[in-house]
Amino acid sequence: MNVIPKFVAATLLALGLLAVPQPAIADSDRWGQGDAEAVLNSYPPTPYVFERLDQSGLPGLDIRPFQEFFGDRPYCVDDWHVVAFAGFDGAFAAEEQGVVYTRADVMAFLQGTDAKFHLDGAPVDVVATPIKPVTDKVTLAEFAAFIHETFGPEATVGPLLGEQWGRVLAPTDLSVGDHTLRVVVTYVPEGVIIFDQSVQFTVSPSDSPECALWLQDLG
Repeated sequence: MNVIPKFVAATLLALGLLAVPQPAIADSDRWGQGDAEAVLNSYPPTPYVFERLDQSGLPGLDIRPFQEFFGDRPYCVDDWHVVAFAGFDGAFAAEEQGVVYTRADVMAFLQGTDAKFHLDGAPVDVVATPIKPVTDKVTLAEFAAFIHETFGPEATVGPLLGEQWGRVLAPTDLSVGDHTLRVVVTYVPEGVIIFDQSVQFTVSPSDSPECALWLQDLG
């Protein structure tokens, strides 16, 4: 019996399985357009695409709708940024429970999802990256742990796929002050909202301590 447990896919999306800052390499003393584009287009992440960069001493580059991870990050008005959201779903089988969720089911679910972005209440046009396999071993292990916890240790795990929505923002696109990014993800065939979260963040002026983090890190 082939069952499509959409709650599993929706849970993976809502958990933001990889909703963490993606690695990038700054080629100057500021986040540039290339850095922002790399974050948007390097999905799914793999340790071989970019070197890992500890961003704890630098202003934030990506902005995602997870308050606990991105709400308190410093952002500088002189930098390029990217607003983004990554969605994931994976194949698995729990035969004892009669549940089989195939790669075709995964593709159908991801192809049926759509993300709407709102920045300070105004809609934002975003692009969607192609659906690709996730190869990062840490991420695959987290997916396997989620499936085994949900369906039991006998469940077998198949490929994990993902896509990302987002838009690169130039320094002139984000003014100094407080902003809110809201992302709503809908499973279009059924008209069901499966993710709806916001993040409130602050963009600091050029002469602020937040922008000076670059000088501290590079000095």
